[in-house]
Amino acid sequence: MNMIVVIGHRNPDTDSVVAAIAGSYFFNKIGKESRPARAGELNRETKFVLNFFEEKEPELIKDLTGWNFVLVDHNSVKESVEGRDDQKLVAVIDHHYLSGIQTKIPILYRSEPIGSTSTILAKMYWERKIDIPVKIAGLLLSGIISDTLKFNSPTTTDEDRQIAERLAQIANVDIDRLAEEMFEAKSNLDGIPIEEVISQDYKVFESLKGMFGMGVWETVKPEVLIDQKEKIITALREKKEKDKLKWLFFAVVDILKQNSYLLLIGDEEGDLAQRVFAGQADQGIMFLPGIVSRKKQVVPRILDYLNK
Repeated sequence: MNMIVVIGHRNPDTDSVVAAIAGSYFFNKIGKESRPARAGELNRETKFVLNFFEEKEPELIKDLTGWNFVLVDHNSVKESVEGRDDQKLVAVIDHHYLSGIQTKIPILYRSEPIGSTSTILAKMYWERKIDIPVKIAGLLLSGIISDTLKFNSPTTTDEDRQIAERLAQIANVDIDRLAEEMFEAKSNLDGIPIEEVISQDYKVFESLKGMFGMGVWETVKPEVLIDQKEKIITALREKKEKDKLKWLFFAVVDILKQNSYLLLIGDEEGDLAQRVFAGQADQGIMFLPGIVSRKKQVVPRILDYLNK
């Protein structure tokens, strides 16, 4: 297949999906025929964004066998769909840690310690002197807002803020209003099974002492999830056993107050969290003030402790 698939990670978030759309448009503009894809079902925030900017959902692809492909918003094999053959890898555009890609020929690899893959893509457009269409500008802006929690995440850089302002001008939207509507959509739990809540933004990590998983739910209404703590913990215990993990954590992130509530499903998780975060658990919940980023504030600290 000569067509290139531009695809993000499993359990796709908004940045992953809009990066696939904007990335495909970019590669088509530089003469590489491509189309966007998604690696899973869309969350409500992403659906809101696509509807708001009148963009159709990318094609769902669950197996990359035979495809030439571009990875956006991830590089780890664990986060990719099945059938990934890195000898067919065309490019990577990402803002996460590196995870052992090996190719026989050079590829485009763009990775920066920045708040959003969407920020990197905007820079790539302008470096190539490619005009960003209004719709694409809106999608990229949404990716930045989502991944940086409207510039409140510690992963946010000055470039994220500056580029978001520029994209907002092109898209002719108000950042505060768009963010408010996005986060309201993200916080809507109506009709969503608990199993989907814990799995929608979920990743697995490997340490020298074993595998651990961590799910995150970002919301402007943390109390709605806290009230369902027992149901969530039961579902997490089942997932831990199914995925054969040594530890499993779930964080409810309060977008507005910039804090997190870490749900602890057992003694193993409680002991590890106590050692890593020096916090006190209250009825299976550890309050983490000022912590909102799994990527920068939680997982690195757990890995540092486990890899000693």
